[in-house]
Amino acid sequence: MDFNSHNDGISGFIPMIMQNYRTWLCCGISALYAITAVAAVEVPTYKVDGAFGAGGLKATPVSIAVDPQDHIYVLLNNGTVVTYDPSGKSAAEFASKMEPPPTAMTVASGKIYLLATKSKDEEVEFQGKKVKRKTACGANCGVFSPAGTKESEFVLPDVSSATAAHFIGNQLAVGDYKKSQIAFFNITSDKAAPAKKIEGEFRLCCGIFDFCPTADGESMFVANLGAFKVQTYTNRKKHAEFGVRGEKLEDFHGCCNPVNVAALGTGFIVTVEKAPTRVKICDRKGKDAKLIDGLGELVNGCSTIPVAVDSKGAIYLASASKRCLIKCVSDAPPAGLPAATTSNATTSNAAASNVASTKPVAAGLSAERAWQDAQSGNQVTGKLIAFEGTGATSTVVRDGKIRLQVGQKSFDLLLSRLSQSDQDFVANIRGKLTAQNNP
Repeated sequence: MDFNSHNDGISGFIPMIMQNYRTWLCCGISALYAITAVAAVEVPTYKVDGAFGAGGLKATPVSIAVDPQDHIYVLLNNGTVVTYDPSGKSAAEFASKMEPPPTAMTVASGKIYLLATKSKDEEVEFQGKKVKRKTACGANCGVFSPAGTKESEFVLPDVSSATAAHFIGNQLAVGDYKKSQIAFFNITSDKAAPAKKIEGEFRLCCGIFDFCPTADGESMFVANLGAFKVQTYTNRKKHAEFGVRGEKLEDFHGCCNPVNVAALGTGFIVTVEKAPTRVKICDRKGKDAKLIDGLGELVNGCSTIPVAVDSKGAIYLASASKRCLIKCVSDAPPAGLPAATTSNATTSNAAASNVASTKPVAAGLSAERAWQDAQSGNQVTGKLIAFEGTGATSTVVRDGKIRLQVGQKSFDLLLSRLSQSDQDFVANIRGKLTAQNNP
């Protein structure tokens, strides 16, 4: 049975269940119920948020990303990175000064990764004449702090062009249009060590190649635009796909589409088409598609329309022709977060630590902060809250887990999966509570 082909709403806790075969047998009914329940959720309807305050951009946007605190980062074609807060207010700006200017960006673990494609002059024969042209011949990655301090820069071996970048699990994945591949790297402070690749499986067009992590951060959706498909890859192997060329709402139109793709927390997918612009929300099979109305034309001709999703399910689009950001929201946004996937099902299994609690949220023990999964590098923003205790006693850790309030829901997470700094933070709070209860 291929669990990775199911909705991302449960993929956060399935790997934990499978670590314990006996536990899986006991909880199989609950897991199957969760699959059915999530799959039945209606595709949400989105609309343009007219109150979003982001103003006009000074240059053409080529990439956008959102961090766990929902700050929006926009990479411009002149190498500048502009940061906006969740309301759309400009919060910071810096010039990367990378040469050539970067063409792709991702944000992870409090750092900004900018990827630049190098080129060289090449003489080729065209219509019986020899002409010179620029040809992509390599890529570098620069690592910056949110304030714009450059921490390092290194070569990405065996990459000719960088059109997209994301962390899949704990590896940096780079979309290489020229070689029609996605290359994976283990990143240290100043070096990229090549891992495996996905190659020979993509039909690309128009210099465009985009992909994104799924909600659990471990798999990816690929916009294979020349094939008119969205494909799901897990452990670098294709597990599912959908799409066909056509004029129906659930089809992909034009010469090649979709150009960009993003994942919503419950496993719904955002697909972006150009010429003309169509941005749709659909399920993981490409069905029940709903169009976001009121966007107009976001690009001229064959071009990307960068897209990103925040922790609350808001969708951000970057328009090259209008030089602006557009925010789309839903009256009933899909549940689920990239680092703490939710489910409508409940279970008593201690291993299923990413299942959302249906009980009322308890009083907070900390302010809202970012928590990091040490194994995948994924982050989620929330408040530490107590488990139900007796009397005036608050239980911070129960069965090796802590409880976080994320939005209006609570999540149980394994303490051992969190970063050392997070574990130290929890230990400090436990110490303070012990001192208060035992004066």
